Amino acid sequence: MAELTNDLVTALAAATFLGVTPGTLAQWRSQKTYPLPYVKTSKVFYRVSDLHKFLEFRTFPGKVEAPKPKRKYVRKATQK
Repeated sequence: MAELTNDLVTALAAATFLGVTPGTLAQWRSQKTYPLPYVKTSKVFYRVSDLHKFLEFRTFPGKVEAPKPKRKYVRKATQK
């Protein structure tokens, strides 16, 4: 018999992992905003591997630069 792994997480855990609210996940499901697979029984579950794939797909390379120094505002003295 094949060994079963418990890689399903609740919608709350998935939302926390992705940094969104459970309501956002519900909206994504109903509007089919993103191709994020889920398992629906009496509750909604997500596979951990699908969450990782979703983040990989949504990750874009950023431009790394050193932060620019902040300028100090110097008020010129007014002549009277």
